[in-house]
Amino acid sequence: MLKPRKRLSKREIKEDPLVTKYMQVKQFWINHGKEFNIIVGVIAVVVIIGFLMMKSKRSAEIKANSQLAIPETYYYFQDYERAIPELETIIEQYPGTHSAGMAIFFLANIYYDKAEYDEAYNYYEMYLDDYSEEPIFISSCLAGKASCLENKENYKQAAELYFKAVKKYPDLFKSPYNAMNAVRCYWFAGMNNKGKELCEYIINNYPDSPVIQKAEYFAEVL
Repeated sequence: MLKPRKRLSKREIKEDPLVTKYMQVKQFWINHGKEFNIIVGVIAVVVIIGFLMMKSKRSAEIKANSQLAIPETYYYFQDYERAIPELETIIEQYPGTHSAGMAIFFLANIYYDKAEYDEAYNYYEMYLDDYSEEPIFISSCLAGKASCLENKENYKQAAELYFKAVKKYPDLFKSPYNAMNAVRCYWFAGMNNKGKELCEYIINNYPDSPVIQKAEYFAEVL
């Protein structure tokens, strides 16, 4: 015959671990429920704002990309007088977008072609500061800055920037050419030992490059 189940006293109920944990959670919720709700609310607001910002950025990217098409055409046809103001508008209206970065890159090249080297240098630097996205463009901007300095006969700094582009992305197809540009600038700066070192670097690292014969020649004469 089954024995009747013993009823738990209030004390035993209080001492039960599961009940104790429940009571602790309940008391915590009573004490801190308001703060918890505020935290949840703040998190929800942050998530919503983040979503809206992402949506807004995508919208800005689409608009900027559509507006870039016309000045990009002007750029490739070297119609710089019409390209410049439209590229400047994209930078101003859509900062932070990929298209704004491309507009800066185009402006840098335009001013370089116009032999306005200070202006070109500033735009190359602006791209590197704010839009460092793709290795080919970063390398091109470093080499662009170096070329601006070279045209202003600041050969030592130019050589260092050319070689910085090489060291940053040694596998890019332009890297041996930039290394040879650095050799030339060291030569113009009267720093033949540095130029000779770079020639050896080219010979050792780019033996199949089209500039290898030039590097071998300068390694002998410097």
